[in-house]
Amino acid sequence: MSTHTAPAHPSASAVLDLREEPLESLHRAYEQRWRLLAEDAPDADLTRNAELVRSLEQRCRPGRSLPRRSGPDPATFLG
Repeated sequence: MSTHTAPAHPSASAVLDLREEPLESLHRAYEQRWRLLAEDAPDADLTRNAELVRSLEQRCRPGRSLPRRSGPDPATFLG
């Protein structure tokens, strides 16, 4: 399998291995989505699949860190 390098962004320096969970689960969920659409599945099945895809996408996103502050808080600094 291939790997996907995250887009060039200061906080996105990680490489995602597409063979690892939850990415493999996300791949299967997308395959299931296509099958459900092709079969004209009931809305309840499509909704469950959409919730699964959303939760797996959340797990695949790298954690976001807040920028570190150095020096005084600009909102309260008077001098």
